[in-house]
Amino acid sequence: PAPAALAPAAMAENGAAPAPGGGTVFGQESVLAVAESLGHVPADVAAALAPELEFRIRDVIQEARKFMLASRRTVLTAADVNHALRLRNLEPVYGYGAGGTASPATPGALPRFCRLLGAPDVFYLADRAISLADAAARPFGPVPRAPALKVHWLGVDGRQPRTADNPERAPEAEGEGPEA
Repeated sequence: PAPAALAPAAMAENGAAPAPGGGTVFGQESVLAVAESLGHVPADVAAALAPELEFRIRDVIQEARKFMLASRRTVLTAADVNHALRLRNLEPVYGYGAGGTASPATPGALPRFCRLLGAPDVFYLADRAISLADAAARPFGPVPRAPALKVHWLGVDGRQPRTADNPERAPEAEGEGPEA
């Protein structure tokens, strides 16, 4: 079956209702308007993509709502949407919801993007410039240890052999033990 045929059924499984009037929120016209930037898209393809588009967006928004509720907030933020997109292994929406620069102290934080002057749709990372001489003068980090592999028998025939690697066992009292 085609993905568009699966989308309404999957929406019904998740408890999502179709738009009032039986149509979709994102109609064929919406898909055609966006598809014009990519080139020519036939009307029947746009009609088939509309339910799939609605399903995917509804799915991401539902996941973002879960992040919002888990944070005990009543306002859905761009960070919630970015977390939902990451959960679906999709690229986050860059330029929104970063809240600051990413640093080792804040793992998972998105980098802060700046808008290029004169080009409202172009973003870049605000990176500080460092001198090559300063970078070369810094000491190197510790050298990683060489990989090593060690073979060790934990038990042979149900008994722990007496080797230097195995800890010493306490002497067993008479009548106590697995063979009693």
